[in-house]
Amino acid sequence: MENITTLAPVALLSFGATWIVSFLISKYTKVVFDTQAKVALNVVFAFIFLFIPVEFQNELANKVRDAVAVAVGTISIYQGAKQIRG
Repeated sequence: MENITTLAPVALLSFGATWIVSFLISKYTKVVFDTQAKVALNVVFAFIFLFIPVEFQNELANKVRDAVAVAVGTISIYQGAKQIRG
């Protein structure tokens, strides 16, 4: 049995990947995943992410965090400029 330091990042990555895929598919194709489909997709992502070394998972998490920070900053600047412009 794997320890919690290995399984926690895998659980978070697989949950996040499942959410992103189901969100994008439902948004662009109007197909809504039921709970069983999300569980199956989550198991597939967890299986895939278990093969990724922990060091790479940490690096991937850092890159995702940086990308989110850049996206939030860019959106904030755009919204601020839009408000100033009127």
